[in-house]
Parts: sequence; structure tokens; C-alpha cells
Amino acid sequence: ALSVEDKLLKEVFSHIEEHLHDEQFGVEKLSKLAGMSRRHLNNKIKSLTSQTANELIRNFRLRKAAHLLSDKGLTVSEACYQAGFNNLSYFSKCFTEFYGTRPSAYCK
Repeated sequence: ALSVEDKLLKEVFSHIEEHLHDEQFGVEKLSKLAGMSRRHLNNKIKSLTSQTANELIRNFRLRKAAHLLSDKGLTVSEACYQAGFNNLSYFSKCFTEFYGTRPSAYCK
């Protein structure tokens, strides 16, 4: 059986996945869906993952974008928008920080 913490993370990832295409989806909406205050959700996620809720959402989106680039063969801009980013330069900056390589070089 899953622990309470594992259930919470599973629920959180499920909500992020469901709202992936919504670039307005953030900690505020996530906390409402999870049924807890923004601060409580942030504290929970921080204690379980060492990331803020915002970082967790962004990193989930970046992993999804990497998957879209490598497995689906999408262009960088397609992957960017499908992963819920609405700004290509911000996406590229985050992707490069996270993976240590530019999105355009990721699949080569």
C-alpha cells in the first residue's frame, strides 16, 4: 500500500499531467485541487522532494518536454508549448539549467 506521502505525490503529479497544456497552471491551482493551502502544499512537497511546488511543476514540465523531444521527435517550440511553457526563451533557459544542454542539442 502507498504511504500518505506517496499518495499525495501521485495525486500532485496526476494533476500536473492533467493540466500540462495550461500555462496558467501553477501552485495556486494545484493547492486548490489537492485541497490544502498553498503554504501547506509547498511545505509538504518541500519536505518530500527538496523542491518547492513551483520547482516541482517546472521540472515535471521540463521532463515532459525532454520526452517529447527525444521520443516524439517534436521541434523545440512544439515541445515547449506542449509541455505548458508559453515563452520559448524562458523554456530554453530552464531546460539548459536542468539538463546542462540546450533543447536543440538535447536529441543530437
